[in-house]
Amino acid sequence: MITLDVERIAKLKGIAKPYAFLVKNGFTHHVAHNIVNGTCKGIRFDHLEKLCRAFHVLPHDLFCYKPHGRGINPSNDVLLPLRKGPLENNDLQRLISTLSPEAIISLTSELKDRYQPPSPSPEGQ
Repeated sequence: MITLDVERIAKLKGIAKPYAFLVKNGFTHHVAHNIVNGTCKGIRFDHLEKLCRAFHVLPHDLFCYKPHGRGINPSNDVLLPLRKGPLENNDLQRLISTLSPEAIISLTSELKDRYQPPSPSPEGQ
């Protein structure tokens, strides 16, 4: 079965209160409740887009696949890439708190170099 796994993304992103996060990002209380509690039976495309933008993820990051085993051959199951393993301890704050100031500066610099999008070039160049 394919499910929406907002709880996993919220944990990975360090969002302690996913319900409040969703409401703050424009979801109604009812929709946010259903998404966070996993009680929504389906998702509208505009909500999917809003989730992707709020969490800065691609649509496939939000879904999880759990095979139900009825007549499915695992060797050719096209949905297997949607399977998500258990989360490792994702307490980045705790890890960073163990680093020296120099190591934090170095790590910050490496992250900026690796993940910061290039700045737009001026017109005409």
